[in-house]
Amino acid sequence: KLGVDARGKGFISVFDKGHASATLAVNDAGAGNLTLANPAGALGLEASGTPQIGSARGGAITAYNEAGEQVAGLGTTPDGKGVLAIMEKSKVTANLLTNSSGTGLLLLSDANGRIGLQASGAGDSATGGGIVTIFDKEHTAAELAVNADGAGALTLNNAEGNSGMSASGAGNETSGGAVLVYNKANDMVASLSSSADGKGLITVAEKNREVAVLTANDVGAGNLYLNNAEGKVRLNASGQSAAGRDGGFVTAFNGESVGVASL
Repeated sequence: KLGVDARGKGFISVFDKGHASATLAVNDAGAGNLTLANPAGALGLEASGTPQIGSARGGAITAYNEAGEQVAGLGTTPDGKGVLAIMEKSKVTANLLTNSSGTGLLLLSDANGRIGLQASGAGDSATGGGIVTIFDKEHTAAELAVNADGAGALTLNNAEGNSGMSASGAGNETSGGAVLVYNKANDMVASLSSSADGKGLITVAEKNREVAVLTANDVGAGNLYLNNAEGKVRLNASGQSAAGRDGGFVTAFNGESVGVASL
């Protein structure tokens, strides 16, 4: 059917069994509009040179289910970037688009429409690596990214959104991995890492000062340092001395860090 609608705009319709299966027309925004119906005659897909609603000015394609609900859309954002949206009961559950830095961005929403996961092709501009962020209501719950050394980094936050634990494939001073544990005040209280000379290292901290350090000494024996409140060594226990003598020892230090007793 070829005709003119009530607005005075031309249209072309193709019919099947009494209903329009396809219509090519002009929408209220003055752009070309194509609608395709499903076998029952209900709208199944709509393509437009410019949507009738919203601030976008590029083309758009919208898919509908049998109930007439929008379930997917392909279009443009107000700033001229492409976007793909998946919808459930008129709520957007997934968005694939380009962010302000020109990299890919995936947004996944929960049942209430809040963003639950965000994945981007670029995180820190210094590293250029991707980043995945998981949200819980108002704050970030977890983040997987690339750190300044170019290694993988994982951050797990507490219920207040503050860092509770962080893990990295490489620390700032060594190529070994590191795990840091924080308290509610966001102070680092324990760490598991690799030392600068490649040995395992466990540290306990209090108010950002090391109070206990467990590692291996130069002969490969276990070595424990216990510090005072100022972070100075007051006791050292080892399974074997660095001088190579058999048997463990314990040394106590005074205020000038001089050994004053040994066992």
